Formats: sequence, structure tokens, C-alpha cells
Amino acid sequence: MKGETLFTFIGGALIGAAAAILLAPDSGTETRKKIKKGVEKEYQEIKDKIQKAKEDLEDELSEMKERVEEEEATKSETEAETETEKA
Repeated sequence: MKGETLFTFIGGALIGAAAAILLAPDSGTETRKKIKKGVEKEYQEIKDKIQKAKEDLEDELSEMKERVEEEEATKSETEAETETEKA
């Protein structure tokens, strides 16, 4: 859901920027420069958001691994205590 919203927002921003540039009364050279600058800016923003999402996912994965390890340790301790009580 978040990904769809992100791409919808980015798509809308690109379309709006392109329309504004193309409707502006500038020369062809100036228009191309503005388009290039706008595309480069949007590209960098997308790269930054992807990097942030990647970092967030890596953090979440790390936390999940820690929780699994803790659960396994707790399970092992419980099993050991049960075995000790039986003996």
C-alpha cells in the first residue's frame, strides 16, 4: 500500500512538473535544461527514498532475527529446566 502511494505521488509530481515546464514560455534549450534538472531531482529523491526503505527493512530484519534468537534461547532454557525437574 505504501509503495503504491509513493509511486502515485512521484508520478503525479513528474507529470505536474513536465506540464509546468512545457507550458512555460521558454526557449527549447531552456525547457530541456529544466526538464533535465527536474528529472535529476526526482531521480535523486527516489534513490533516497529507496535507500531509506532498504535501511528500514534491514533494521526490521535485524530486530526479527534477535527476537527469534531470544525465543530459541528461552525455549532451550525451558526445555533444560523441564528435563532437570524430571530427573
